[in-house]
Amino acid sequence: MKSRLFFVSFFFIFQNCFAQVSVSSVLVNNQNQPLQFVNISVNSTVKGTYTSNSGVFSLGGLKESDTLKISSIGYKTISLLVNDISDTILLEELARDLPEVEIKAEYQYEQLGIEKSKIQLNGHGDLLGWITGIILNQVPKSYLENIEVYVKHSEQNPRNQFLLRAYDIDSVSGFPKTRLLNERVVVPPAKKGWVTIDVSDYRIPVKNTVFIGVENLPNYSYNGELALDSIGLAKSKEELVRVGVGRVKSNESLLYCWGRPQVAWQILNFDEPTFRGLEFLPMIRVTVKY
Repeated sequence: MKSRLFFVSFFFIFQNCFAQVSVSSVLVNNQNQPLQFVNISVNSTVKGTYTSNSGVFSLGGLKESDTLKISSIGYKTISLLVNDISDTILLEELARDLPEVEIKAEYQYEQLGIEKSKIQLNGHGDLLGWITGIILNQVPKSYLENIEVYVKHSEQNPRNQFLLRAYDIDSVSGFPKTRLLNERVVVPPAKKGWVTIDVSDYRIPVKNTVFIGVENLPNYSYNGELALDSIGLAKSKEELVRVGVGRVKSNESLLYCWGRPQVAWQILNFDEPTFRGLEFLPMIRVTVKY
């Protein structure tokens, strides 16, 4: 009798240890508007997902002891236990000071970044949730007028899409820090070659250094099977939009930066021996006015 009780007890303990649960919720802001492309990661691992166009996310294969980290640039990051996930989750916006706008009769314009390239090799387009871009140094105090991205491979309705990202740089760590472009600006996927996007109305201030990049995200309006992992490599590189990569000479005014938002950044500095000489950088350039 004791052995049977022990077996039954062990069975329930074993079952509870390996029981898996699923959660789903909708992410909203203070105006009760759904938040798109919010990053949800599990216990700071690579497992996770993003919210859809309607702000909804679903995750399966979780344990009740798991913690979900919910983060989106411009909003406060929160961590919730699986058991505490409700049908609706509110993300609070971070306080942001609006810059003063200086009105001038005439402006001077300057183009910065990778202006040309002799070759365009393998492009980016197979990593979801990653931001790839360049850091521009020695930028005069100015405002961004437009951002240009070289699209190597275009599609009418691709599986993925690129969002523009702009940050200022932390003076201590040298990493991208504060988000300067809060609006959701999509790089048109159907155009090929240099795509120019006017950002003058956003009044984005620049001083000394600025990071300009593109974030690769799933396109939920794609009319076929997404065929993309929630975070990580795409299962198929067909019908993906790709950003062109230029081969340029070493230039101290340019740095190459990539990383997952809210997780980690890595800057490849040309001063390092392995990156000295001719380098491959995402083809991004900006026009500033001052």
